[in-house]
Amino acid sequence: MRLQRNFVWDTLLAATLLLIVGYCHAISHMDSPMLLLSTLMLTAMVIIHWLLHVRERVPSLANSSVLLFETLFLVVAPSVQRAYYEWHMVNTATLEESLAVSTNLLCTLFVMTYVATRYYMQRRDQHRSRTRRPRPPTFVHTLRLNAPRTFVLLGVAAVAAMLSWQTIDLRAQSEVIEATPQYLLVQKYLCFMPVPMLLMLVNVKGRKLLRQPFWLLVTLFVLACVLITQNPLIEKRNAIGPIYLSLLLMLMPWFSRTPRRLVSTLVLLTGVFFPLLSIFTHTDLSAWQPSEILDPWLYFSHFLDLHYDAWANIATVIEMVNRDGLSYGHQLAGSLLFFVPHTLWETKPLATGIEIGQFLMAYYKLDFDNLSAPLIAEAYIDFFAFGVIAYAIALAFIVRLLDKLCRSGGIMALPAGIYFSIFLIFALRGALMIAMAYGSGALMAFLTIGWFVSGKRRLHTRRSRNVRPLGPTPVRPAI
Repeated sequence: MRLQRNFVWDTLLAATLLLIVGYCHAISHMDSPMLLLSTLMLTAMVIIHWLLHVRERVPSLANSSVLLFETLFLVVAPSVQRAYYEWHMVNTATLEESLAVSTNLLCTLFVMTYVATRYYMQRRDQHRSRTRRPRPPTFVHTLRLNAPRTFVLLGVAAVAAMLSWQTIDLRAQSEVIEATPQYLLVQKYLCFMPVPMLLMLVNVKGRKLLRQPFWLLVTLFVLACVLITQNPLIEKRNAIGPIYLSLLLMLMPWFSRTPRRLVSTLVLLTGVFFPLLSIFTHTDLSAWQPSEILDPWLYFSHFLDLHYDAWANIATVIEMVNRDGLSYGHQLAGSLLFFVPHTLWETKPLATGIEIGQFLMAYYKLDFDNLSAPLIAEAYIDFFAFGVIAYAIALAFIVRLLDKLCRSGGIMALPAGIYFSIFLIFALRGALMIAMAYGSGALMAFLTIGWFVSGKRRLHTRRSRNVRPLGPTPVRPAI
């Protein structure tokens, strides 16, 4: 009997995860059977999520992003970090057995609730689609992108590029830029405008750009503006990552044709390609040997970076709650009302990542307070384990909404769905207040460009001229 390639690939992935967990636990300094058992429970839940995901008929980029976060940030990175660091975590906090086991169980609860909610909604939607007759569309979206509108968009993109260039110049002069509401509005909304323009042009024109010189020049100009407004000199890497990954997936749809191919692309890109890329950016190429590609430490060391502090910060939040108590929604209110300045709301909370950083600076050896705060930590610090369940259910609804956007195929719905599906990785890593600030500006930009270039046209049912309308049948008089 011939084995299918998909079965072999899924088995290889599951075996790789279990091997990484087992090997890292064997060489770690904490010999705890309970820690190993809780880690295996979390790993098994992630593998179950993978197997359910690859069985879906239609690819889900948002669900793939959630699965990527679970695999790398909750399973692989913590296992590698526990094997490397002695009795402390990547964020300098002390690693305790009870704290580590509680963190794994909390992550398992989150993943289990999300998976159960998502696939319950899928079953319900399938049942409704069988019993409910689909309604014919009342409106159809039309593209209103003519020459005058195009030049208006180019002008907006040019202004955004000029403003970003001024920011780059200020950063080059080592001047501190105060993050005022006006600055955030300009930087996160106006300077983000070229991004939905570019994704919209790629979505509408596609390969026809090579046969239409005018639109090709327009697209190249907007791309140049995106490179100026969205680059590592003025933005964080995890903020510009969704932009260029979205562009890559729209230009190369082959990677997203099946659920397995889509999530495998994201995992390999993050777990294999980025470590290989670090060879050319952080290594002396004159002393580099090609055989180093086969060295497992090249890939494991990638997960020792502070960018993979999600699991450690969840553990720290558990310690914070044990010491100081719950916030009872205070952090959530601050995230939802991120735009309210501290001058109007004096007791407005800081971002949860900053709260974690200040806690670590006070009790441990961390020397800065700009850390992440995963969604699990945001839920736990406000509402304990009940918040973890509620946030997982809310995440399932958000993923369902993003799936609908990606499958709608609209002028702006598809680009927005792809972008926010990848942005979900940034939101899951946190902090929620920072993600809300970035995401709100991006959402406003997508809505603005969508309103400007698209319109709705009502669909009318027309009668054929050759068919007479039906009327009452004449009754012949009796003779």
